[in-house]
Amino acid sequence: MKYRRYDRDYLLVFKKGEQFIDSLTEFAKEEGMVAASFHGLGGALTVEIGYYHLDRKEYEFTKLNEVLEIVSLHGNIALKDGEPLIHAHGVFSDPELSTYAGHIKEMVVGGTCELRLQSYDDEWIRKYDEDTGLHLIDLDESA
Repeated sequence: MKYRRYDRDYLLVFKKGEQFIDSLTEFAKEEGMVAASFHGLGGALTVEIGYYHLDRKEYEFTKLNEVLEIVSLHGNIALKDGEPLIHAHGVFSDPELSTYAGHIKEMVVGGTCELRLQSYDDEWIRKYDEDTGLHLIDLDESA
């Protein structure tokens, strides 16, 4: 991945074969990010996306092993146990223009993935929420 910084904004360009979540997590650690939001587009070679069953408090994931367009990619970076955690959702399309969408667990970049990331000075802290079974951003704990 290569990037350019513009004050608190970044343009990140991922190359073919890169693991998106791992690369973005490492970037966030290196840059000392404590809060950020992002959106992007591009292509994927494989993606594992999921749906969260609130009643069961668990994700159901599906792995798509085909070349897909990244139609839309959105997410944020917050701290969980002092480490950056990537929360990303995406919409992907196949050659027939059928779409798949959900929470991204893993994604291998296809031709490219171009991401605009906006970082913030505040810390966003994720805390476990008993009601949902998720680690949610807690604005009372965030500074």
